[in-house]
Amino acid sequence: MDIKNLTEEELKTLNSLLTKVLTPIVEEVKTIVAKVEPPPTEGVVVAPPIATPFPPLVKLQTKILSLTKYLSPIHWKEDIAYFKTKKFVLYVVSCFVIYGIAYWHGTINKPIHLNLGGAEIHLTISKDEVLHILKDGTVILEDADGNKLHTVKIKDIPELKKALKPFGFDIHPFMTAGGSVGTDTNKRTAWEAGAGFQWFKIYRVHIDSFLTNVGFYPIGLDYQLTQNFSVLSGIGKGYENGNDTRIYLGGLWKF
Repeated sequence: MDIKNLTEEELKTLNSLLTKVLTPIVEEVKTIVAKVEPPPTEGVVVAPPIATPFPPLVKLQTKILSLTKYLSPIHWKEDIAYFKTKKFVLYVVSCFVIYGIAYWHGTINKPIHLNLGGAEIHLTISKDEVLHILKDGTVILEDADGNKLHTVKIKDIPELKKALKPFGFDIHPFMTAGGSVGTDTNKRTAWEAGAGFQWFKIYRVHIDSFLTNVGFYPIGLDYQLTQNFSVLSGIGKGYENGNDTRIYLGGLWKF
């Protein structure tokens, strides 16, 4: 059949017949395609499918990447920076606390030695107890028959034990004199004198609070040089101007 020889009526009939036959087939194909691969959202570029490697290759690739990251200088640099900024202070404080506790326990368990110039002394405490100070200064508690009961140690004397404790609350009043620098233009520098108290110690360092004739210093730090003298610093506010922030440096004398 030659389509060129068909009349217009015959062409319309043929077109109608083909439409009826092919339309269901096309719709079915569209439905199958939609189920297998949904149409992309308008305006979104769909990336071409990537072949998924076999599971063993995925595991091997992950391990290689992890090892590369572990050995990478950049990764180590990041860890060191994180260690410095986040952990260094914590580790240092922990080490100091552990060392302080160990040092303190080692110190308080030492026997007491009294320097009496080589003299040997017996002090009767009760009828059953005698304090025997040997020539080398060691102090021993003995019974009435001279049998050793106990070697006196630092921890046996509460006041001595407290004085040797490396950190803790330790309240002592003091006098201070020195100078300060402030933000007040009318009193940029000033000589000061006052009093305060130490309230916490960490070895030779004390945390203080004190008042002077110029200002109040709620937080101060001092470093003990001798039994009664320390170098004191602090930060506080001046009396005359509430916005006057002052930094103080001076001496501290216990009384």
